Amino acid sequence: MLLNYLTACLLACFCASGSKAFICLTISSTSLFINSAIAFATLLKYALRPLFDRDRKELKKYEKLKAAFDEAMKIPAKERKSVPVEPEYKQTVLSDFTTEVLVRQHKINPRGLCVYVDELIGFIKCFNKYRSGNDEQIWTQLYNGGSVIVNRVSSEPLNIEDTCIGVIGTIQPGLLQEFAKGKTESGFVDRWLFAYPDDSEYPKMNNEQLPKEITVCWSGIIDKIYKIPYKGNEKPVKLTRDAMDIYANWFNALADQKNVSSSSFAEMATKMERYCIRFSIVLEALKFACGKKALKSISADSVKGGIDLCYYFIGCAQKAKKKFDSNPIEDLTEKQKKIYLELPISFTTSEGLEIACENNMSERTFKEWLKSKFFRHISHGQYEKRYK
Repeated sequence: MLLNYLTACLLACFCASGSKAFICLTISSTSLFINSAIAFATLLKYALRPLFDRDRKELKKYEKLKAAFDEAMKIPAKERKSVPVEPEYKQTVLSDFTTEVLVRQHKINPRGLCVYVDELIGFIKCFNKYRSGNDEQIWTQLYNGGSVIVNRVSSEPLNIEDTCIGVIGTIQPGLLQEFAKGKTESGFVDRWLFAYPDDSEYPKMNNEQLPKEITVCWSGIIDKIYKIPYKGNEKPVKLTRDAMDIYANWFNALADQKNVSSSSFAEMATKMERYCIRFSIVLEALKFACGKKALKSISADSVKGGIDLCYYFIGCAQKAKKKFDSNPIEDLTEKQKKIYLELPISFTTSEGLEIACENNMSERTFKEWLKSKFFRHISHGQYEKRYK
């Protein structure tokens, strides 16, 4: 959660140096997969609160300047003492936007943006919703921190040379296959970080409140990171000698592992080589925000922490990939599975009801089930199974 969150505050300011392999001013895409016992969406909103507060302050400032601008525009041009400059809203967190809006906001806020989507499946489904094109390709470019150009007939082209955008959100494990559909071969899915906790018990009522000082402390940490000067260029931060040795040894060991593993593991692990340095920068920045005097180099401890995070996310990704390849039929109850397998690929409502009745499923329950993802409505009274 922190890794993506700090992208908007930090990664446009720093890049790790030492060799070209260490340059990583890029997008950090994080997806939080939840089970029904953990309310990650609530935790996310709490973690993002300092940035939401910052955006609210910026909005108030913008509204005040915009009102003054509108008043100035009412004055005849010949009577104005100066040319009014229309203000811009400098926003950090975006949730509902088009690609054009995203690029325009990044132009206003070159330091970086954080895209927060409560339900990530909706984010994926909205690709190309407002225009013809390939949004997936654009987001793949953003991962590498590359330039993005958006051309529109009604306005001047929008261009960002060095992009820095983090994406974070939640999704139900049952939707993972839909999330990854058609996006594994392109490498799009491998660019995401999956936080996929093991199943846990539903928590009982807890009347304890989070101490106010924790919220204040968290806001202070983010404010200190956000106050790191940014003048349009990244500031190189070198790895210490020990940190470089640790990273090199891990890099080589991972290469050996990739050489004897499946291609899917190799592709995923290759992305982690970049993420490791990003994680290390973030961890070093957190140390600075928590009291370290200066942020001049990346320590061995931060690189070790980055490596630990890589292994955590590799494990989560492997767990998620099992969901990508799993057959949704396996998620059905035994009764549903039996009926589903007995149904022909294409069937009428009456034909389906006959099979459901034979297996002790009520008419109402069957008709409600027909509305689920397991069936496709072809025409009036005609359905088709989605899975075999």
